[in-house]
Amino acid sequence: MTPERIQELAALSATGSLECPDAAVWARLLEEGNALAWKELAANRQALATMTLAECPPRQPPAALKERILSRARAVGASAPAPRAETPAFRNVRKDEGPWLPIPIRGLRVKLLSRDPARNFALIYAEIDAGVGYPSHHHSSSKEIYVMSGDLRVNGVTLQAGDFHHADGDTHHTETVSIHGCTALLLVPADSLVS
Repeated sequence: MTPERIQELAALSATGSLECPDAAVWARLLEEGNALAWKELAANRQALATMTLAECPPRQPPAALKERILSRARAVGASAPAPRAETPAFRNVRKDEGPWLPIPIRGLRVKLLSRDPARNFALIYAEIDAGVGYPSHHHSSSKEIYVMSGDLRVNGVTLQAGDFHHADGDTHHTETVSIHGCTALLLVPADSLVS
């Protein structure tokens, strides 16, 4: 396969536009560890993430918005029933409950399951579509991944369902990508999440 064709497939994969039979050819290239395919995919994903973030500049909310929100919260608090004396120390989150966090990568969905600021950890559930990845990044603190289903390629190692990955703090990951799609649990520092 020519380098130009690999570049074309990488661009289509990064934008989620790759269709059969090209998707099968692309998956095989990634599975075989084709260095150019992985390099081009990472470059396209990084460019796409950069463009997406550039198109979403931070917006300044109206000055009176904070006071309106606080006023409504005080009104709801005043009319809410008194809390029960004993609050259970248990919480369940069903698969279809809870909001997905905003991630600017199509085909990657994450949901916060639990956050413990005192011990500085957060547990996150992730669903990653086939061929979708997260650009190379740096870890200032440790991070752990448990693959529940499918596959996840992390730093050149393909993990399968039941496999575990740990990254120490102050380490760098190359692109993390799932070839066939996966679900995973991530344990990350709570202070790394935007409140």
